[in-house]
Amino acid sequence: MGAFLINLAVTAVLLACGYLIKHRRWYWLIAGYNTASAAEKKNYDIAGLASFLGNGLFVLAGLWLAGALGQYLGRPVVFLVFIALFVCALIYIVFTSQKYHGDPRRPQRTTRIEVKIALALIISVSVFIGGLLVYGSRPAKLALHPGSVEITGMYGRDLPCEQVLEVTLKEALPQVRGKRDGFDFGSLLKGDFELQGMGKARLFLYTDRPPYIHLRLREGHVWLNFPDRQATTEAFTRLSRHLAQRRSAAVD
Repeated sequence: MGAFLINLAVTAVLLACGYLIKHRRWYWLIAGYNTASAAEKKNYDIAGLASFLGNGLFVLAGLWLAGALGQYLGRPVVFLVFIALFVCALIYIVFTSQKYHGDPRRPQRTTRIEVKIALALIISVSVFIGGLLVYGSRPAKLALHPGSVEITGMYGRDLPCEQVLEVTLKEALPQVRGKRDGFDFGSLLKGDFELQGMGKARLFLYTDRPPYIHLRLREGHVWLNFPDRQATTEAFTRLSRHLAQRRSAAVD
């Protein structure tokens, strides 16, 4: 609830600034214009700039609030989408606002270049965030090596076999208390999380798709599963056999 209240405060500040700039003519809130000399201010289309920035701040407030609601309702996909849109809108507003600076010494071509730069940045941000979501959403893969167990993908780990004390297949997952450093995308969790009664654990989980493979390590825990039950069960069988063979070889 605390984070949501902070997000509401951010939304309120954006709305207030938009209203004051557009309707109350508090032009001193506009960066650049408030430090310009009297001669430089004559080159601004201040009415157009104030209207554009006011409307832009209203849009930013709406996007921020939508993302905050998504986070509060436990919809991380909604949160990520609207925060990405917020960043893109912010970049567009910053660059497009330059056209209201009507300095005759600035060629019209400069404005067109700035708009192209803004569009390029928006596309770059969108591609980066989209790529991050696609990469993070890929199921982890289990690779068994002669002396280790490797889980590949985002937040992957390579675990020496001697560090794995026990591996079990469970139908229930301990309550996830919070995230330390990880990827949270709907029911998919990757990275370091706090588990009830267990503390820190590295997760590669679809929380709504049991069963779950639990690796108890000398230091810490790892939980792993796959999109379907059969894949998880087969991975558990392979992993158990591999670790048993390694222990048998160590004894011999």
